[in-house]
Amino acid sequence: IHRAVQSNLSFRQLLGIRDPLREIMRGLCGGVLTVPPAMALAYATGKIITALSGMPPERQPVMESILMPSTPLPVAVIALILCVTLTPLAEEIMYRGVLVSVLRLRHSTGYAVLLSSVFFSLLHLNLTLLPSLGFVGAAFALAYLKSRSLLTSMAMHAAFNGTNLLLATWP
Repeated sequence: IHRAVQSNLSFRQLLGIRDPLREIMRGLCGGVLTVPPAMALAYATGKIITALSGMPPERQPVMESILMPSTPLPVAVIALILCVTLTPLAEEIMYRGVLVSVLRLRHSTGYAVLLSSVFFSLLHLNLTLLPSLGFVGAAFALAYLKSRSLLTSMAMHAAFNGTNLLLATWP
């Protein structure tokens, strides 16, 4: 992406979009398939943290605010929409489109995936989810690199967030 910005490419070219429907479908499937191993990692990490500290694992503040009964419905709906649209768009451009691309200029692909995943997991400021989000960040980066399209990783990220929100709010 960093090279594309300098060369006056269209938005579609900038994101690497060639076959939008295929890229979106692959991303949606990948995002849903990423949820079970991520949940297993989060569960295991939570158990370890509880065993070591005696305290229950923390939840993400966004999830807490959405799930609180006192949260007005319009606010919860807006938060849900942002978590599934704007957040994946912004984070994928930042972490995969910029960070992975720039790191690959000077380092190996593996190093770029690893470092971008670490930054991605640290951004969420949640010790319980650190390994889980590191795994998810690596999955998003690999999807981006394999497809050469940010649309794939954006759809994957949206599906991951949406599936987790759906599971968290399921009665």
